[in-house]
Amino acid sequence: MEDIGLFTSYAAVQDYLFSLKACGVKFGIDRMGVLVEALDHPERRYPVIHVAGTNGKGSVSAMLDAVLHAAGWRTGLYTSPHLVKLGERVQVDRRLLTEQEIVAYTDELRPVAGNPALFSAADHPSFFEFMTAMAFLQFARRQVDVALVEVGLGGRLDATNVVQPEVAAITSIGLDHCDMLGDRIELIAEEKAGIIKPGCPVVLGRMPAVAEEVIRAIAAGARRRSFRCGGVWRRNRPLSPHQPGGRLPALECRNGHAHRPPVAGALATGWRDDSPRPDARRLAGALAADDVRRPAVDPRRLP
Repeated sequence: MEDIGLFTSYAAVQDYLFSLKACGVKFGIDRMGVLVEALDHPERRYPVIHVAGTNGKGSVSAMLDAVLHAAGWRTGLYTSPHLVKLGERVQVDRRLLTEQEIVAYTDELRPVAGNPALFSAADHPSFFEFMTAMAFLQFARRQVDVALVEVGLGGRLDATNVVQPEVAAITSIGLDHCDMLGDRIELIAEEKAGIIKPGCPVVLGRMPAVAEEVIRAIAAGARRRSFRCGGVWRRNRPLSPHQPGGRLPALECRNGHAHRPPVAGALATGWRDDSPRPDARRLAGALAADDVRRPAVDPRRLP
């Protein structure tokens, strides 16, 4: 493998990473699968909540991060795109990935991505795959209790879909990226439902009936014997290494638009009863309440 040296500045790293965007969107998870295997699968070292959807997935991820952080959990949050700083995409306990960390991770990842035994020149990992790998490594090395991972595009073939989530959410279904996901609601629902894994519970936001029907059928096939598709989803594995007796009870989401608190609240219900902090329990309970009709919570206003 060629010695390509180290970057000398953050500006040089930005130029390199953004140059990868010029190659366009690379749909598919094969490259990401090779990349995380070469990194010894950092994405398997912590529980993951995987969030997809046409709209609302970023808001739900941020709300859930705020709930769990307030409950005393060490959280990792991966979202896209960033607004001002690249490090916004990867956060641990609400702290952005620093410029120094981005430089170090890029130095670490570039030789792997440039290894001809792993990737051909035409199949070099993309900008989004680099950032996803950084997130996985940061979460593992900072020993997060749980990671909230937002899908970038679609679901089934998104780079984030190498994770094996504890629970998944699909916030909404609408016509988006039709050139890549399909030009009908049913096709888009099928792509986004690709994040559902065997044994993985799913929380659904409000969506067209035809989309919900598609997702329920896929979820039923993924776990035929141990949960039902109809708004309530169950699991029976330990929640985290820190709470080996913790169980995720029935999750229910019956109201509200996808970008509003109920979806995050339904996901948070699994942590509510295990949290020793009454404020966190009340917050999660309020978010999950059926009569919630308020606008989205700004996570920056939460503790």
